[in-house]
Amino acid sequence: MKDQSKEEALPEINNFNDFCSYFGLPTLPHKDFLFMKVEGNEEFFGIYSKPLRHRMYAISLIIECNGTLNAGFWKVQPQKPAIYIKTPYQVVSWSFDPKVKRKFIIVFSEDFIAEHSSLGNLIFDFPFFQLDKAIPFELEDNDMPTLVNVFENIGQIYNNPSPEQFNIIASYVKILLLHINEMYNKYVRIDNQLAQTINYSNDKITNNFFTLVKRDILSPTDDEHDYSVAWFAEKLNVHPNHLSTILKKQTGKTAQEHIHSALLGAARVLLVQTDFSMKEIAYRLSFKDPAHFANFFKKMEKVTPLQYRKSNQL
Repeated sequence: MKDQSKEEALPEINNFNDFCSYFGLPTLPHKDFLFMKVEGNEEFFGIYSKPLRHRMYAISLIIECNGTLNAGFWKVQPQKPAIYIKTPYQVVSWSFDPKVKRKFIIVFSEDFIAEHSSLGNLIFDFPFFQLDKAIPFELEDNDMPTLVNVFENIGQIYNNPSPEQFNIIASYVKILLLHINEMYNKYVRIDNQLAQTINYSNDKITNNFFTLVKRDILSPTDDEHDYSVAWFAEKLNVHPNHLSTILKKQTGKTAQEHIHSALLGAARVLLVQTDFSMKEIAYRLSFKDPAHFANFFKKMEKVTPLQYRKSNQL
């Protein structure tokens, strides 16, 4: 077992009980879904958040705000209305001026998706839920009425309990996502690699590999987490060569390339959004020591970790 760091841990929110406890919210009417509408100077849990990682999906329609949104290593300071999308396992943080805010927020769990067939295959149907593509993006004025209307409908149903309440909400969430997907494709160019990943989303081995990468890369590590191709292949019950062959055919990259890309992305997030030392980051990402981590990062990014942190401070 590697030496444990004494530095502050990155908060991990695994379910809605953790979520409510962390943000000081009361018990929710549904164990896997939350709706909030914030206007003016209302008290709100989300004025400021240090970097954290939770296992829920979240969609915010920010109509008026003055602040900063961080998702992964993307940083946005919206000047216009914006959609802010959070995926499970992604590191996020934000800071808003409490005097200027008007927004809608929905948060839902993976269990909520599983319980409602209309939301099936959500991750692979919508490219903005791919972890490395979950970018906050600004909207045009003519996009707003449609989105506001859907959020208002969700809020009305959320605040009026009925036997079919959350089945209806699930249908509206699907409608919301279809609208966002249409807008996303207007403003964000989807690269060929992502398109290939989506086209082959029904392949079980590929899907499970990317799920493991997303889930485990930022998790606390021990000697069993070496993030090698062999480690992931063992978890998937396939031969390492077979795993790399499948991924190369479907995505154009080997398993090792995907793992290195995920490790680099995780390192960039921790360097930009936290004050963790090189030792702590190396530990979290299962490198043998800080020197090994520094060599890996410089080879991939062409600058040292400290140089990257200095030039990309939020």
